[in-house]
Amino acid sequence: MMTADQRKAVCVGAVIYPTFLVDGTVGGMWDLKNGVLTVEPFHPLPDEVMGELAAEGARLMAFAGVEEGEIAWSPPRSPTTAS
Repeated sequence: MMTADQRKAVCVGAVIYPTFLVDGTVGGMWDLKNGVLTVEPFHPLPDEVMGELAAEGARLMAFAGVEEGEIAWSPPRSPTTAS
């Protein structure tokens, strides 16, 4: 589930950006380039959720064949902010 504002940030024309869920709703977007997984939450996340996302991100990077990757956390942003 996502709000209309989140949908505007995630679905831009024919492009659909990858998202992550927090408690069944879209919590933000992510991108994996050059071994860096960038996580862009739509709102502040509790430390426990950030830890769970970091663990899932490590599994994602391993699946993608990234041997020595890193996770970069962007500050929470408005879902309507252009990327």
